[in-house]
Amino acid sequence: MDITYIDGFACAVPTTRKEAFIRRAGHAESTLMEWGASRMLECWEGERESAGAARSMTTDALFFECPFSVDR
Repeated sequence: MDITYIDGFACAVPTTRKEAFIRRAGHAESTLMEWGASRMLECWEGERESAGAARSMTTDALFFECPFSVDR
């Protein structure tokens, strides 16, 4: 039986920096694939105004699927 695990995190990203964040996530994806991840999934939430802030934010959630390892 093959077992996988999933790591993930969520980040608040200013909408004006979304493209730069996507480029940086692409670098992370290639590095994690070299280290054994089998795939990366990315999900974006819609834009919203931050409470008390003068800029719009969006949220990105990144998930990495990796094969099970006893070294984990």
